[in-house]
Amino acid sequence: MGYAALVLAILGLAAGLTSRLKILLVHVAVVFLLSIGFSLQAGFTFLWTAAIVMIAQTILQSSYLAGLVIRAVLRPAQFPAFDDASDAPAGERSVKAFDRLSKTPRSQRPFAQGIVRGQLWPR
Repeated sequence: MGYAALVLAILGLAAGLTSRLKILLVHVAVVFLLSIGFSLQAGFTFLWTAAIVMIAQTILQSSYLAGLVIRAVLRPAQFPAFDDASDAPAGERSVKAFDRLSKTPRSQRPFAQGIVRGQLWPR
């Protein structure tokens, strides 16, 4: 089991250093299924199975977090910061969140269009 924990830690660290959250979600699902399968094959009780699942997930997710921290510390220049609107790509306004240009399209709220002030529900 010690080798399995080491493999999980390396997998989580590698995922944190190289990929995004979607990859972690896939890894979490796979580790969940594998740990349940291992527990059933070994004949563990429900409490031992739950403990195995929680320990495996904790190792994977904490090493993923460590990979994210290492990536943020070692490669901060990877994320360009736009100082003003002249640096922003054409057609986008400069909205700063964590010194990165927001790529979220800005539009009118569709649920609020056509509502007359003072009248919440159309008749």
